[in-house]
Amino acid sequence: MGGGAIYNQGNRNVNNTISLINSVLFNNGGANTFMLTDGGSLSASYSLFEPSVTGYTDGGNNLTTTITPFVSGNSVALNACSPAINSGSNQAYSVANGPTIDIAGNPRFVNTVIDRGPMSTRAYPPA
Repeated sequence: MGGGAIYNQGNRNVNNTISLINSVLFNNGGANTFMLTDGGSLSASYSLFEPSVTGYTDGGNNLTTTITPFVSGNSVALNACSPAINSGSNQAYSVANGPTIDIAGNPRFVNTVIDRGPMSTRAYPPA
């Protein structure tokens, strides 16, 4: 079985492509992170995964890490040295008409470039 993060059962008569942009998926089953069946597909750009994540179309500017990008195993807050900080796509977020606040109710844009993932950080990555 698969689909630790996303299961997309397609329909061969309909375009069932999921687009991930500015996302962070970590510790969701490696190669089993995505389960795509019956014509379902997934495209990812400006996203952060473990190196073992497969099964998606690379839309560009994705990153991988072997170290958790989160402050803890039960939080989506980014740790201060996460490669997801200040590395998302402002343009893609604006085109998608994303909300002005993150899931914690804080401003989505803190620095010049949006963070990947659902929560904006107040920290800056090391130079």
